[in-house]
Amino acid sequence: MKTILINGEKMTSKKNAFLHLKNKLDQASFYGNNLDALWDVLSSINEPMNIVLFNKSFLDENLGEYGNSIIEVFEEAANIKDNIKFKIVNIRLVN
Repeated sequence: MKTILINGEKMTSKKNAFLHLKNKLDQASFYGNNLDALWDVLSSINEPMNIVLFNKSFLDENLGEYGNSIIEVFEEAANIKDNIKFKIVNIRLVN
């Protein structure tokens, strides 16, 4: 099972958040910079995947409610797709 580590510290703006997600999800060729595009990518994943968000406090600090919206997209994908697991790890890591 593939594990994707998402670093909230890298998500200092919407642009940087989606750039980080694009790189982590290996979707550089067609991934857009919005929540709908993130949903499209996540809903098309067929392989088993663990997605772990760490340094969430930076995401909260930098993006506020929009950061929560990003998290909601991951949570919804994990609820709908059996092959996707999403969790938030409340530790500070350097990545």
